[in-house]
Amino acid sequence: MSQLFISQLSRSKMGIMDIVPAKDPFIKVRLLVELGDGVVVSDQVANLTRDAILFLKRIHVDKYISQGQTEELTS
Repeated sequence: MSQLFISQLSRSKMGIMDIVPAKDPFIKVRLLVELGDGVVVSDQVANLTRDAILFLKRIHVDKYISQGQTEELTS
């Protein structure tokens, strides 16, 4: 780590363990339900059929994950 980074950490009240890495902006998801044809996701039109596996921006699919319509694939 650079000296500048370490000195700024010591001046702030944060430690190295307090730093949380950002979530990956793109995730792989599988659709659990049919969402229809021609849905705009990530500035593109997609056919969102059941069991489709897509690589999309997290911000665009978070609401579908929270509603149980998609699931994030971790592997």
